[in-house]
Amino acid sequence: MRKKIVLVTGASGRVASLLRPWLVPKAELDIRWQSSVDNTGLAGWYRCEMNDGDKLAALARGCDAVLHLAGVTPHQPNPDYSANARLAIRAFAAASRARVPVFFAASSAAVGPAGGLRSETDQIPDSPWPRTPARCPQNRRA
Repeated sequence: MRKKIVLVTGASGRVASLLRPWLVPKAELDIRWQSSVDNTGLAGWYRCEMNDGDKLAALARGCDAVLHLAGVTPHQPNPDYSANARLAIRAFAAASRARVPVFFAASSAAVGPAGGLRSETDQIPDSPWPRTPARCPQNRRA
């Protein structure tokens, strides 16, 4: 049986670091870890900026799923949460170009921090988020 290949964006982030101990030992999965920072200590680690759509699509090519976790968090200086919607759209576009059949975006990676918005459709200043669900809904088949 062929291993399922999963691309995880935001590999150096908090959520990915919590998922890593659970995902790495799964024999049926081949994980590609995307991050904008270098990490030579993890097999399958790829340095790729989220704004490089061509490189991201190349990294997604051949994957069975993309788990999009990359995003701006409150732990970063001067967080711009509107970037999260743009990152989710870029990740979805790359997955679509690579013909990845399953795309999942964690809502904090697509919207912002818990408690920061009243609902998923609240507008973030200067954000395309209200238009995003139609283009990039969670659990969407690409």
